[in-house]
Amino acid sequence: RSGVAEANEAFAAGEILIKKREPCPSIPYFREAVAHDARFGRAYANLAAAQAMCGSLEGIEDNIAKALSFDPRSAEAHATDGFLRTFVQWDWAGGERSLRRAVDLDPDSAMAHHWLGVNLSIRGQLGEAQGEMRRAIDLDPQSPLYHADLCQVFYFNRAYDYALDYCGQAKALDPEFGFANWYLRDIHMML
Repeated sequence: RSGVAEANEAFAAGEILIKKREPCPSIPYFREAVAHDARFGRAYANLAAAQAMCGSLEGIEDNIAKALSFDPRSAEAHATDGFLRTFVQWDWAGGERSLRRAVDLDPDSAMAHHWLGVNLSIRGQLGEAQGEMRRAIDLDPQSPLYHADLCQVFYFNRAYDYALDYCGQAKALDPEFGFANWYLRDIHMML
């Protein structure tokens, strides 16, 4: 097999984990992908995203820069920059700008819509957050993460019936998905 094929295989394994909100175990796969193909911009972007979600920040900005150097119009890299600004640097407005840039570059990026939805929900813009989360689900209907996070947005909006429905959908997709269980606990405490 060529280095590119091995890089793609490692990338795919890491992407499965990151979609299940298991960023820490995904890091070695993304590192393996860039080791096999040093010009794999998407792998650098996802490595940075996994690092941000895992709290492993060493080299994260370099990984975003590498991703953008290979493709300045990389929606994944702009989305990851938005994630870093939102969830690590607490620059919510800067995060929103980067995430909106990612959505403009790739309207079919479920990850960008999802993170933009989370950014907006943190800032109390729950109606727009719901729209972004629903778009992420439309693009990736098999993601328990997107369903669970939409559940949480409905919880924040005190729309408990909708919240229960989306957490139920997340659990149907992955019965072991922890976030859905935690959100359900919170909802039931309010009922």
